Parts: sequence; C-alpha cells; structure tokens
Amino acid sequence: MQLSSFVRIGGHLAAGAVTFLLVSCGDGRSRTYPVKGQVKVNGQPAAGVEVVLVVTNDQKIATANEQPAPRGTTQADGSFELSTFGAKDGAPPGDYGVSLTWPAWSENTKIPPDKLRNKFSDPAKSGLQAHVDTKPTTLPAFEVTAEVLSDKEVEDTKKLKAKELRRRSKTDKDY
Repeated sequence: MQLSSFVRIGGHLAAGAVTFLLVSCGDGRSRTYPVKGQVKVNGQPAAGVEVVLVVTNDQKIATANEQPAPRGTTQADGSFELSTFGAKDGAPPGDYGVSLTWPAWSENTKIPPDKLRNKFSDPAKSGLQAHVDTKPTTLPAFEVTAEVLSDKEVEDTKKLKAKELRRRSKTDKDY
C-alpha cells in the first residue's frame, strides 16, 4: 500500500471521528428517553390534564442555564407522552416531583381555573413522584382523588374574570 493511500484512509477516519463527535455532542442538552403514562381523577381517565415533571434533589441534568420541564397533556383516555426539548421526545433520566393541573379553559380568562383546585399544582406538595430510566419508560398511573371544580363553578369563575377584565379596561381608559 502506498503512503498516499494511508493518508487518504487516515483523512477519512479523522473526518469520520469529527463527524461522530459533532453528532454526539449535539447542542449540549441532556439525552431524553420516551416517557408515557396515564392520569385518572376519581377513578376515571381525565382529558386535558397538564402533567409537568420538576427535577428533585438538585440533579444537574441539563445545560448550565437550563432546567428542562418535561410536560404533556392527557388525551381522552387519560394517556400522555412527555416532551422536553421537542415533541414527544420524552424526558432526561432522573427523579422528579410531579405537578398536575386541569385547566378549565375559557376564552375570557388569561389564566384558567384549575379543576383540581390547585391540590396537585405544586410538585413539592403534590405527593406525586416519577422516575425516568435510561430507556423508554411507562410511568405508573397517577391516580388522584379530588373535589373537582364543577361546570357551574367554572362558569361562575369565567363570569367573574370577564367582569374583572371589563372593570380593568374601564379603569385603564380613565387614565
């Protein structure tokens, strides 16, 4: 084999190594693994519940200025898939506290009321935890019991918020 062949092969190997390093390093974000689960409220699957995982025990799993918040929204059957950096990319491995909120969406409110009355909105107080492995993970179902905000209470809250918005708008015009 001639010297030029060794140089050519060496050059290809070096280029391949650089490409591998660039692809491996990516953007510095933590690797994520697919995560799915289910939420049941009072024994029934709940659609529209927002599931958010928050890192516990000060784990450093992200880049310097970034703490990922894996999140997902439940479907009609209560199932969800988590997204951290992209759609349904999962979550970095580790232990998490879990926040559940069930927004009562309405067109007149900037922040909708939580049908779960904020009982599970604080991951430090919700009593819910999750562990994500370094492989695809199916979390145990989050089965919660709560006094759920009724449709009438949602409508009453909606009316109060609309009234407050009209009052603020009128006050703003007075200035």
